[in-house]
Amino acid sequence: MAGYGRADGAQAMADLLDRGARPDAVFAYNDLQAIGALRVLTTRGLRVPEDVALVGFDDIEEGRYGTITLTTISPDNKAIARQAVDCLVQRLTASPDAPPHRVRPGFDLVVRFVHPPGPRSLTGRHGPRSAARGDDITLLVIEARRKGG
Repeated sequence: MAGYGRADGAQAMADLLDRGARPDAVFAYNDLQAIGALRVLTTRGLRVPEDVALVGFDDIEEGRYGTITLTTISPDNKAIARQAVDCLVQRLTASPDAPPHRVRPGFDLVVRFVHPPGPRSLTGRHGPRSAARGDDITLLVIEARRKGG
């Protein structure tokens, strides 16, 4: 895939479907790609989420207002900004030999196209290494194949 926009998501989904693959679920790199993929899925007669589950990442406003609203991972942008500044300050004040460290800001899984219809968040803010919880949540795997197909 060449880029990160709607056209790129549409092309990737079209390529996948043209190869004869019909995924159970798709987790797009971002919401724009997911919106492009959604367009191709619906124009080819596939229903989201009934036929193919689709999840984006970054919770852009556009994903909330389509005919089919987009389920997404909503990153904790305030925590990302705060941790980025903290890392920069540490880097500027620490020894040049200080080891790197990993930060893991939280996120929300925002499920929008579920039954009964309507937006809701199934999870609260997650900390490092915690998993989403809830009876309605299933593991989404990129290009997961249908059994026997």
